[in-house]
Amino acid sequence: MRFRKSAHAIYKTEYHPVWIPRYRGVKEYTAKTLAHIPDLDIEVIKLSVQIDHVHMVIVIPPRIAVADVVQNIKS
Repeated sequence: MRFRKSAHAIYKTEYHPVWIPRYRGVKEYTAKTLAHIPDLDIEVIKLSVQIDHVHMVIVIPPRIAVADVVQNIKS
């Protein structure tokens, strides 16, 4: 159990989004792209890319909305 610190908070917020990608069969590209998500202060704990769906365990700071992160990842 690892807590993270920001300027005014200590948090442990892990999310497990699962979704079906728009284009199937691009496992290598999806894994490479999602391993390092640019422009966001989030941490990818675990990433599993199957043929027809993607599992992620990510840590998102409380100052960033989860919906914004998921929208950025899926776009």
